[in-house]
Amino acid sequence: FNMSIILHSILTGDEETLNKSLALQLEFHQKSVIPSEDLWGTDEAYICDEAVALANLAIRHGLNVMVEHDLLPEGLLVQPMGFNGAGLE
Repeated sequence: FNMSIILHSILTGDEETLNKSLALQLEFHQKSVIPSEDLWGTDEAYICDEAVALANLAIRHGLNVMVEHDLLPEGLLVQPMGFNGAGLE
């Protein structure tokens, strides 16, 4: 359910809902997915692939991802695309 809200917020350009929903997804992954699936010591215990993918999709659609979380490493996020020659970077 939360991922559909994230996708909808990307399509509608709703940054507030995007960031709240990403934070909820990361919290869910940390508190529920990792322990229930016994993912300790695996890559999924350190990175939430779904959140990284959705955050990158949002960034490519021009949205600001403001969520900071250990499971969403900044180094895995794409850089916002600027407009060459249009004065926007």
